[in-house]
Amino acid sequence: MLHKSLGSQRQPSFSRRALSLAQCTQSWRRPHGSSCFRSRHSDFLTYAYLKRIRRRSHRTRAWARLDIAEKGLFRCALWLIKARGRITNMELKAQVARVASKLLETAQNRIVKAGMARAVIMFRNYSEPGGVFGWAPRLREWLSDPRYIWYLGAMDERSFSWPVKHRD
Repeated sequence: MLHKSLGSQRQPSFSRRALSLAQCTQSWRRPHGSSCFRSRHSDFLTYAYLKRIRRRSHRTRAWARLDIAEKGLFRCALWLIKARGRITNMELKAQVARVASKLLETAQNRIVKAGMARAVIMFRNYSEPGGVFGWAPRLREWLSDPRYIWYLGAMDERSFSWPVKHRD
């Protein structure tokens, strides 16, 4: 059914669009790994986006934290997208997205991530029978407190791996 009020701009009605969306999301009708959304929604790695990430990572000194292989992969992906327009290999897209997320990571994110990892380890160790939670039940509340998680992350020396300039 088409809307008659749109004049020359004929578009399918809502029910038809919903039906095509439902057909598209039913994975049992499609071969494994194929999706009708893949071509439209997986091209988030555009040249402008990667260029912005690279510029920002130079400003925040995140570029210096990458090893030489990751820098080379990111430069190669930037060149490939500029030359061809997009990356078609899903494995390469995943690797580039991993490097991009590493470049966008901030010091606060690293502190919270380290604090959460430390809190999970402490929770596992202390919740054993006869563990610390038996005689210090308040510690269980502390391990869910965001300020204590921040403290644990800030006290972890691995979360402060600042880039070091190497002299050649």
